[in-house]
Amino acid sequence: MTKTRLSLITAILLSFGSFSNAQTVSYYSFAQTQETYTALSNPTNIVTAGAASGTGFLDENVYTLDNVIPFSFPFNGTNFSSVKIHVNGFLSFGTETTSSSDPIGSGYSYSGVISPLAADLSSFYNINGNSSSIDYAVVGTAPNREFVVQWSHFRPYASSQNSSAYHDWNFQARLHENGSIRYVYSMTSVGNPSAGNAKVGLRGTSSSDYINRTAAGNSTSNWNNSTPGTNSSNGIATNYNYLPSQGLTFTWIPPSACIIPTAQPSSLNLTNNGIIINGNFTASSPAADRYLIVRNLNGATPNAPVNGTVYSTGENTSLNSYVAYYGPNTTFENNYNHGIRGNNQYTYTVYSVNSNCTNGPVYNVQNPLTGTITNCPITVNGITTSNITANSFTVNWPTSENGNASPMNTVIEVATDSNFTNQITGSPFTLSASSTSQNITGVLPNTQYFIRGKNVSTQCQSSYSSTANLYTACVPTTTLNENFDTVTGNNLPNCWSKILTSNNGSIPTISVTTTDTFSSPNNISFYGNGATMTNAATKAILVSPQLTNLNAGTHRLRIKARRTSADIKLQIVALTGNTASAAVDVIETIPLTTTYQEYTVYLTSYTGSGNYLGIRRVDGSTYSYMYIDDVIWEPTPSCSELSVVNVNSVSYNGANISWANAGNQQPANGYEYIVTTTNTPPADTETFTNLASGTNSINLSSLANGTYYFWIRRICSSAEKKSLEIGNIYNNSYHSGTLERRIFNIHISSRLDKRSKSI
Repeated sequence: MTKTRLSLITAILLSFGSFSNAQTVSYYSFAQTQETYTALSNPTNIVTAGAASGTGFLDENVYTLDNVIPFSFPFNGTNFSSVKIHVNGFLSFGTETTSSSDPIGSGYSYSGVISPLAADLSSFYNINGNSSSIDYAVVGTAPNREFVVQWSHFRPYASSQNSSAYHDWNFQARLHENGSIRYVYSMTSVGNPSAGNAKVGLRGTSSSDYINRTAAGNSTSNWNNSTPGTNSSNGIATNYNYLPSQGLTFTWIPPSACIIPTAQPSSLNLTNNGIIINGNFTASSPAADRYLIVRNLNGATPNAPVNGTVYSTGENTSLNSYVAYYGPNTTFENNYNHGIRGNNQYTYTVYSVNSNCTNGPVYNVQNPLTGTITNCPITVNGITTSNITANSFTVNWPTSENGNASPMNTVIEVATDSNFTNQITGSPFTLSASSTSQNITGVLPNTQYFIRGKNVSTQCQSSYSSTANLYTACVPTTTLNENFDTVTGNNLPNCWSKILTSNNGSIPTISVTTTDTFSSPNNISFYGNGATMTNAATKAILVSPQLTNLNAGTHRLRIKARRTSADIKLQIVALTGNTASAAVDVIETIPLTTTYQEYTVYLTSYTGSGNYLGIRRVDGSTYSYMYIDDVIWEPTPSCSELSVVNVNSVSYNGANISWANAGNQQPANGYEYIVTTTNTPPADTETFTNLASGTNSINLSSLANGTYYFWIRRICSSAEKKSLEIGNIYNNSYHSGTLERRIFNIHISSRLDKRSKSI
């Protein structure tokens, strides 16, 4: 047989106003007893299964019984005499005719639900002589009559209907004219039929107003020891091993009529922590089950609450108050989320309430408990800065959400450290409460400043705001000496920037990193990150602070660099700005090696308009790195080092050494050199050999087999022989002290044509 399932309609529950009727099903109490299941005698039959399928098969059927209850049955604050009977194991009130297997948790518009065993139930026909039926009867005499609905021989739809394995469920819903409700069970099974889940409890006009039972269907959690449900769709598993004991009875008792509390609470204590207000009081005696606390600003008078109305937290026009709390506790807190603002005087009024009763809640409005408190100001929030120059900036903040209960000032602090121990001259700045900005002058360029604020009244003060910070503007400089070791995280040093563009969606990165440094702890990595590094549209440029002398012809750049993959090049460029739109002039393109080398670039002939130095990565594979460290922009020395020192050829007893000068500028007094067998720089007292200016190579001879160190330096004058430590940017020459050195091995052999060299 094919069965079409009914779709549940999700209810959209709208809350109108700030109060609602308080007669709720959730106030019903529950009791469990063990009684005897007694089938109805001579009941009125509603329906009996007439076939195993098709016509006569019972499934999803709903039967409307108008005016069959001979007394007005009170349920959830309303009296009913008509009812709908659902094959799926429950009763409903109201006009809704749709059945459900979860009427307590569903969104259907029932006026009420009484659910002894709601599930996807179906009938069986002539199984061991039994067929399903639904009957009703009225038993007892007034004022103790019961309207009883009885489901006989039903089963879960998913369970079979054959004589070897089946559920046989019998249960009653008994509605007493005093409003109490009993569910009585006689449920058995044959064989090992499949299990399901039953929804057992009561529901009001929506799924948020419910009381139900739940159990997992095992030895410790079953029908006989169920617990209160915490969700409207909770249910009891119908495992055939753990069905209810015969005659198990669940009783639901409506709350008694409400009585107005006879006493109010006492001893209201109000304290504040900043703008937060905490309150506590002594419970009324006799104790009420709830308390309504309303709050008014600056002594406004609340309107008395109305019986039968539950008031939600928030502004309430009918009470002329803010509802600060409604519940059983004798302590409460009001903070920003409860409408509290700073530097205000608030009056709190506390009423005793009885609510777990019929037609509740009811309020004692005579002489409620009251108390007044003035809280501290709210802090300064949202500090920003603007108009940043090298020597000044402006601090801004929005108007604080404070009242005027006490005189108040705004205090702004500015310091060069985040602990605010080194505050600038004039800090803290004490301003009127209406101020929203402060101009700060006399500060240093290229310096980080920290800013925080607070509001201070004559009574107390707010907490400090979150700390803002900024760097003052950089001023153009004439020199640089940056090893990137003073920064933390991935932030570039102040006044440095980067230009990153790509010909595709992947953008290269330039980052401060601790990976593969030359001088610890930091260096700079240039990572391809999926960009095509050979494309001209791809830019990965680290930009220096602004320089005043890039085109003066007096300075040079020294930088240490290495690569991780072939073809990566270091390109030194001059830029007219530090954004992607800046004009770029290429000064020099330098092939790199996989080990750190120092490279020197002279800008003696640059005459362009650039005022920023750019260190750019070009070429190389997409997912590879270039690293740089120790960037120095300095005056070109008057006696500079050699730019190239090469070992050109090595013979069995000597070698040819050549060199080149930076800018091909020959020293006025030539060179001096020495060859040693150790790599210790020679002292000035050693014997050097002089060479004339214009000489750029020498043939060494008469050397025995071994390792030799070649040291050479320029003689610019009798007093200027020194050269800087690093000069050659194109080979593996080494430099020590004031001399250039070169290492080579000459191996003596009996055959002159067998020779080797190492560098």
